Amino acid sequence: MKELFLNELCNIRIGISKFEECEEKIPHYYLIQLKNIDENGIIIEDFKNVDKNAVQLNHIIRENEVIFKAKSVNNAAAIIKENDKFIATFHFLILSLKSNDVLEPEYLCWYLNQKYAQAYFRKIGAGSVQPIITKQDLGGLKIKVPTIEKQHQIVNIYKSWIKEQQLLKEKIEIKDKYIRKMLEMIVKGNLK
Repeated sequence: MKELFLNELCNIRIGISKFEECEEKIPHYYLIQLKNIDENGIIIEDFKNVDKNAVQLNHIIRENEVIFKAKSVNNAAAIIKENDKFIATFHFLILSLKSNDVLEPEYLCWYLNQKYAQAYFRKIGAGSVQPIITKQDLGGLKIKVPTIEKQHQIVNIYKSWIKEQQLLKEKIEIKDKYIRKMLEMIVKGNLK
């Protein structure tokens, strides 16, 4: 298995620092902020709208680019699946693969969220109240690069696991409502 530095595999750029919010009816991009990415790299909607005319081309996120929370206690990564729809704040680094022949974007996203990468980020950010991972820091991360087939296998297993976790969470929430309602009925004397 090859091990390569991230900057050998990706171009890294910084998100936008100045932007103008706008109404939904004006042509806009969706702004991704720290709150929009959870610790597992899941994108949580509730975006601000930013005027398209106030955004430079290099800030627009392309399909299959990976965004990384660089200025956060939680250095999660997420993959963008839609083209020309999003921009991210300067709290993020945006990773664009140099070639899809060596590394799959979904594998990269998964890898950045794993304990080996997270340990590297904690080490670099140690001693800071608000850890900051620079472009150079991120580029210096060594990535274990298996074959494309193995990368697909890893990503598919991970996606299945995340889906199962979501289903289990939903099941627990439904059962919780049921149990609470049943207990309430017992207290009120409606159920014996």
